[in-house]
Amino acid sequence: MAWIAVVPPSPRHPHERYQVCYREGTRQRSAGIFPTKRRAEAERRAIERGRTELTGAVDVDLEQKARTLFGDYVATKWWPAWKDQHPTSEYGTRKKVEKRILPTFGDIPLGDLDASTIGAWKAAMLAEQLSPQTVNTYLSLLGTILNAAVDDDYLPRSPLVRKSGAGRTAATRNQPIPRREVWLLREQLDRLVEAIDPRYRALVLVAALTGMRWGELVALRWDDPRFDQPLDDGAVRGPGRLRIARAISDPRRTGRGVEKGPKTEAGKRVIALDQETVQAFLAHRELVGGGAYDRIFTSPGGSRGPAGTVARNNFHRVWKRALAKAELAHLWPEYGGLHFHDLRHTHATWLIARRGADDRRGWPPGARQRGRDHDGVRARRQAGRPRAADGGRAGAGGARASSGRRAGTSGGLAVPLWGCDGEPTSGPAVTGLGGFLPAAGRVPAAAGAVGIRLPR
Repeated sequence: MAWIAVVPPSPRHPHERYQVCYREGTRQRSAGIFPTKRRAEAERRAIERGRTELTGAVDVDLEQKARTLFGDYVATKWWPAWKDQHPTSEYGTRKKVEKRILPTFGDIPLGDLDASTIGAWKAAMLAEQLSPQTVNTYLSLLGTILNAAVDDDYLPRSPLVRKSGAGRTAATRNQPIPRREVWLLREQLDRLVEAIDPRYRALVLVAALTGMRWGELVALRWDDPRFDQPLDDGAVRGPGRLRIARAISDPRRTGRGVEKGPKTEAGKRVIALDQETVQAFLAHRELVGGGAYDRIFTSPGGSRGPAGTVARNNFHRVWKRALAKAELAHLWPEYGGLHFHDLRHTHATWLIARRGADDRRGWPPGARQRGRDHDGVRARRQAGRPRAADGGRAGAGGARASSGRRAGTSGGLAVPLWGCDGEPTSGPAVTGLGGFLPAAGRVPAAAGAVGIRLPR
């Protein structure tokens, strides 16, 4: 008999944990403490069925299932169930599984998979100089499959996980990922907006002034913004507001994506629009037109048909030309240059710069929501990040001084600056987001052939 006991939080372990207990003769023993109830339940079932080393018994049904080839399990059991639950991720996941996971593990029985085999696969990917993010993505996907095999009683436990359940084995741990510290000065953003095709100027400007993701921006319709309903969301105060309730998922980047909810539940939100953002929307509508329920940001149309959702592949070419014209293409080579998503990082960084000199007040709720979940933001909060004086609004983009105004001309707080080359420089602080921010874009950061195809 085995059961699960809840271990209450402690100063060292702030969250509940789960201990699997069983009786051996007259003694009560522990099979380990697990961070999630799912792992604990898998261990409890394993003990109940006599499949662990603790009892030394062998379950015949498990032995038969463990001889199932990994590729057969993925193609016939895991993939049909998984793809129906994740329709927007089907394309990208299929490509990953068929490119590197099935060719390596497809002909290996599930029971023969161990940490050494998986560690050798990880080492081979690193030898190919794949990025840490890519390696971690493949490890995570393989872990998802193996966890499903545990839940389906094909394996007693995942070979990625230590027998104690305390994290992954040393050979299969994620690679450390360097923080991406790329963001723009106001002057750099102005150059980029001026350089890009007029049809996409509002797209770039709104991305930097609101912190919205690409999928959220291209899903906007003209009934989402309200230009005559003022709002103060704690981060920005302005004459308008914008409802964000959907996003476009387009893994193939063709412009024919699927409309869905935002990335997270917290992504459904209403944010304030400052005067500059409102003017950007109005100027864009005057340029491209559109009815009340039409998309705001669309492609220009052409030989393939009328205007539609902006395809990221096509926009990438426009983006690259604009970077070159704005003389920004040579910056941040260690990060692969400036990405569109860095405009979201820019917005979060500007919000932090406007927090003011008094750290004890903390972030206002809106600023926290708009700036959360960015590694670069957390790094700048811990490091000597730029701060602004207390005057003016609490967000990016409001009553700004002219681009020619020097920051720190009145009431500024002197702070160390970081130059584009990553070396500290000296200079004045920001008196408001209307001037140049006191940093120039970043803070230094601390297969074979496919043998099996998945059914469509």
